[in-house]
Amino acid sequence: MELGCNESLPVVIVRGSCNWLLYLSLAQNHGRDLGTTLVVVNPLRKECYQLPPIDIRLGKTSGTRESCGLGFDASTNTFKMVCVSVRREAHPVSLDEVRKNLRTRVHVLGTDSWRDLPKVPSYPITGEGVFAHGYLYWLTAYVPGEAYSDQVIRYDVRKEEFRLIYPTKETGDGWINTRLVDLHGEVGYSYNHLGKTMEVWVLKQKEWVPYCRFDYKPPLPFVEGFNFHPQFNPKTDTSRRRSRRRPSSSFKMSDVDEADKNIAIWKMKNLIKELEAARGNGTSMISLIMPPRDQISRVTKMLEDEFETASKMKSRVNRQYVLGAITSAQQRLMLYNKVPPNGLVIYTGTILTDDGKKEKKVTKDFEPFKPIKDSLYLCDNKFHTEALSELLESDDMFGFIIMDGNGTLFGTLSGNTREVVHKFTEDLPMKHGRRKQSAFPFAPFHMEKRHNYVRKTAELATQLYINPATGQSNVSGLILAGSAGLETDLMQCDMFDPCLRAKIMNVVAVSYGEEHGFNQAIQLSSEVLPNLKFVQEKRLIGKYFEEISQDTDKCVFGVDDTLESLEMGAVENLIVWEKLDVNLYVLKNSTSSEITTKHLNREQEADQSNFRDPQTNAELEVQEKMPLLEWLANEYKKFGCTLECMCRVVEPRASTRAPYKLVLKEVRDDGKWYIIQ
Repeated sequence: MELGCNESLPVVIVRGSCNWLLYLSLAQNHGRDLGTTLVVVNPLRKECYQLPPIDIRLGKTSGTRESCGLGFDASTNTFKMVCVSVRREAHPVSLDEVRKNLRTRVHVLGTDSWRDLPKVPSYPITGEGVFAHGYLYWLTAYVPGEAYSDQVIRYDVRKEEFRLIYPTKETGDGWINTRLVDLHGEVGYSYNHLGKTMEVWVLKQKEWVPYCRFDYKPPLPFVEGFNFHPQFNPKTDTSRRRSRRRPSSSFKMSDVDEADKNIAIWKMKNLIKELEAARGNGTSMISLIMPPRDQISRVTKMLEDEFETASKMKSRVNRQYVLGAITSAQQRLMLYNKVPPNGLVIYTGTILTDDGKKEKKVTKDFEPFKPIKDSLYLCDNKFHTEALSELLESDDMFGFIIMDGNGTLFGTLSGNTREVVHKFTEDLPMKHGRRKQSAFPFAPFHMEKRHNYVRKTAELATQLYINPATGQSNVSGLILAGSAGLETDLMQCDMFDPCLRAKIMNVVAVSYGEEHGFNQAIQLSSEVLPNLKFVQEKRLIGKYFEEISQDTDKCVFGVDDTLESLEMGAVENLIVWEKLDVNLYVLKNSTSSEITTKHLNREQEADQSNFRDPQTNAELEVQEKMPLLEWLANEYKKFGCTLECMCRVVEPRASTRAPYKLVLKEVRDDGKWYIIQ
């Protein structure tokens, strides 16, 4: 691949990356003075793009240093190169003097020039920018007498604004060599303690949380005074170490990563299913929900009053059921000093077994994975889970309009649920007649049909995505997709509601219509919808199929091979369908008392030979039975892997239609993908 530079530039410096693109510096020496050539490279397509020359030196008496960053603006589907330059003073007088020497320029890839930004960062920056979720991050450079070195400057690629954010932790003596890193699309902050310990934090939901920590064995040699900032000596200069404020971080459910949150959602779904299936005799089941900031004392007093009222019930059997359930709730409530941050949910009572002949007492108390809004106390013959089901509903719903010459599809996407709301067919004339006359596309008849088609789509969009009672949009965002420029015509149509026009997040051209166009529009809009479960699942399964297509031997599927690899500690990503119908059995040999485990599906459970020893034909007694997915959800962290529950079947790409033979070969230490289905 040619870099397209006429001069002889022996030094190639890899500066950074963004969305699979690399940007390089081509220079005659190892310096990073402005005037060097910047090149953006797409390794997959083997293409390169040379940026226009940039020379923004601020003075002739001293050198100029610059820091760059490549970011993606999802609102305009463009890449932006940001360069912040500062003139290097031999002896900077103050921070204000340094700020006067700062200058920012932006280049939009595909244009032919740079433009100045009126806004500059509040502190000089160093190193290269790390891009994550629409922002570029840099470390602040060291300025004598200032305590803000190694802070983080955040740049909003869309709004083109700088902001100073706090560091991850308070560093004491010896914590040096801090730097920002890209951790699978998240921005990380690493610390090095005198070559002995490395600690990494990651920015999650505007708060730094620990990512990993490890010790060097043996310790790395430490060079006194070595740092990313050569003027700093850790033994003599203490100005950098003062007033390092650490933001508060409580490790509750809201702080765990997205994978753990998805596991919590899956557990909640299973719990709701179990609770809804439970039935009791009479009013023997209590549903108690306490929102955040509720008082334990208030609920305790309320239960005492309910106990007194229930003791006066005429039916002896029903009275015993209710009093027993209230007593269980009171006992469980005594375990809490205050209501947890996300609220408290208690279900207790006497329920019937599956055969309906026996009774058993159940009590479940837990904190939801996110704050619950409702307050509830009900005594009934069933558990009420409506408030829990509302927690599973996604807060955001996005609308999609897919247009082509054969019709329009209106759809919505919320969480991992994709729904077709409405669709209609249309028969637009072809661009060419039977003899492919070039003037046919411009015929008045064709233009009139196209115009009426766009107006009809705009009117239907108002009916489907505007609440008639409030006149407001019922979707958080809108994606327009189409072919032959129909999506652009719709956006510019005078019949298109202004409320919907303000909600447009992305306009994309697709090659298909209807369902296939819907899928393609979701894929092309993944940058503006990064947190949707549907998009995350599709991206994850896409990586899995990519490993298969490259035949890297890093993938296995099936229960036996996957669990074998888990025991070896070789699994990096474990993908499981949430409706996996396999149970884990702990079996005891009735003769030798030997304990074995088996993983059986429904067909295997019906085969009694699986519950006998194949050698002695001794009976294998069931000691424990639980769903395999539940066991994986509780134990996966012990194997050092991540667990992803797939809520739906994701369609593979065209390149994966051919059959592939997956075998468990030599298990190496590098990360592997595993799937159970």
